[in-house]
Amino acid sequence: MNPAVQEYLDLGFDVIPLKENDKRPLLPGWNQLSPEEQWSQAPDGANLGIRCGGECRVCVIDCDDKNLPGTYVHVTRQLAGWGFTQNEYPVVQTASGVGRHIYLSLAGDLPAGNYSNLCAEFGTGEVRYGPGAYVVSPPSVVDGCQYGLLGGDFRQLPRIDVADIFQLTGNKPIIVNHEGWKDNDFIRIPRGVKVLLSGRKTDNYQSRSEVEQSILARLINAGNSYAQIEGFFLENIHKPGLAKFSEKYRKEPKCGLEWLRISYESAVRFCQTPSPATLHARQLMTWATSKAWEGRTGSTDRAVFIAHCQIAERAGKFEYGASVRELAELAGIGAMTADRATHRLSEAGYLTLVQAAVGDLSNKYRLEVHNDTLPKDTMCGSVSLCSYQQHDSFRRAFGGLGKSGFQIWQYLMDSPHGVSAKDIAKLTGRHITTVRRILNKMSQLIDTVTGEIFVLVEKSGDLWIAREIDLDTVSQILGTAGLGRKQKERHTDERRRHRKDLVRIWEQKNEQTDDFEAGRMQPVKEMDVTK
Repeated sequence: MNPAVQEYLDLGFDVIPLKENDKRPLLPGWNQLSPEEQWSQAPDGANLGIRCGGECRVCVIDCDDKNLPGTYVHVTRQLAGWGFTQNEYPVVQTASGVGRHIYLSLAGDLPAGNYSNLCAEFGTGEVRYGPGAYVVSPPSVVDGCQYGLLGGDFRQLPRIDVADIFQLTGNKPIIVNHEGWKDNDFIRIPRGVKVLLSGRKTDNYQSRSEVEQSILARLINAGNSYAQIEGFFLENIHKPGLAKFSEKYRKEPKCGLEWLRISYESAVRFCQTPSPATLHARQLMTWATSKAWEGRTGSTDRAVFIAHCQIAERAGKFEYGASVRELAELAGIGAMTADRATHRLSEAGYLTLVQAAVGDLSNKYRLEVHNDTLPKDTMCGSVSLCSYQQHDSFRRAFGGLGKSGFQIWQYLMDSPHGVSAKDIAKLTGRHITTVRRILNKMSQLIDTVTGEIFVLVEKSGDLWIAREIDLDTVSQILGTAGLGRKQKERHTDERRRHRKDLVRIWEQKNEQTDDFEAGRMQPVKEMDVTK
C-alpha cells in the first residue's frame, strides 16, 4: 500500500482510491465501502481522496479561486475572526495552482446532507462535510499537476462549531436528531404553518404529502431542529394539515416516524437551495452594510434593518413574520428600541407592515428596497460579520461599544489596510467626533481587575486598523458579558407567560360560551363606541 495512504489511515482519515491522473473515485459505492476494501482493488498509480465526515469529522472548505479570485482571502479572514490563524489548519493547493482546500474538524451534531455552497459574499466554492463528499488529497496528480500541502498539519485538525462553519454558506445547519423530541415549548411556528395545520389553503397543493412538505420546509427555515419538528408533529397529529402523517403513525408508529424523518431530510435538501427571496435579502444586507446610515439613530436603524434581512433570509420569503423580541435579540438591543427603530424604518419606506400581530402570531413585514433602486457600486461591508452585531461587546448598556462601535469595527475588519477616521465617518454616517471617541476607546481597553490593556484597534499614521482579539474577552472587560443570554432568558419567560395568558383567555371564552348556551348568563350588550 502507498505509504501516504497508510499514513492517512493511521490518522483516522477515510482515504479512498481515485482513478489515476483523475479526480473521480475508482469504485462505485465509494461512499459506503470501507477504505481497506477499496484499496485492496486499487492499482499502484491510483490518486488519493479523503472522504468527509467519518471518525475525524472532516470538513473541507473548497475555495475556488480559479473562478473567482479572492475567495480564499475572504474565507481565511472569517476564520481569523473566529480565532483560527492560517498556520493552525491544513491548506492544500489544488491542481489548478490557485484553488485551496482548508481542512477542519466539526464539533457538534453533523447536519443533514453532504455539502453546501459558499455565500456569494465569500466567493465560489463549497463546504464539504458529509460522507457523500470527498476531496482530492496530496500527493495526488491531475493533468501533471500535484496537490500539495502549503501549511498546517493533518495530525492536528482544529475543531470548529457546526453553527460557525455554516455562516460561510448562509444556510442554518439542520441537525438530524433521532433521539426524539426534547423541547417543544418555544418552537418557532410561522404563520403559514398554522394556516396549513387548520386545513385552510391546502387546496393550493396537489396532495397531502405536498402540504406536509410545505409545513416541514417552513419549520426548517424558521430554524427548528428535527427533534422540535418531530415533537410538533406528534403534538398536532390530530390537525387536518397532518393527515398523511397521522394516517401512517396511527397504523404503525415506527413507520410513521420513519416517513417523517425521510420527508424531513427531503425538505432539508429543498431548503438548502436559496429562493429568490433569500438572495434578495442577502443583497439587501450587502446594501445595508455599505450604506451610510446618518442621524442620531442611524446605527440602531441599521442594526434592526439587518435583523429584518436575517429573518427574511432564513424564512426564504418576501413577506415574513418578525417579533419585536426576535429583532431585539438579533440586533443586540432592547425590545422597545427595536420596536421604535422598526417604526422609523417603516416611515422611511424600507419596510411595510403587511399584517399586524394577533394572538401568538407576530407582525408580518415586507422589505421594500428593490433591486432597481440599489446602488450599482458600493463598498461592501462584510455581510459575514453581521451576526456579530448581537455580541455583548456591542451592547450599549454598562459602557459597551454600542451599534456605532459595531459599525466602525465592521468596516475596519473589512479593510485590512486601514481606514482614516474621516473616511469612517463618511462611510458610516457617524459624526467625526463620535468616530474618534469610539476609536480611542477601542484602542485602549483596560481590564479594571488586572490593569492589562487590550487593543481592539490601533492607529498607524492616519489610518486605523482592526486587531485580532477575542470579543468575549472584550465583553468581559467592558462588563457587558452575559447581557444577550439574560435577554433571551427574559424573553423566554415573557413568551411562556404570554402563551399561558392566551390559553387562559381561550378557556374563559369557552366557559362563557357554554354558560350562555346553557342559559346561565345573559348576552353582553354591545358598547356604543361612538360615545
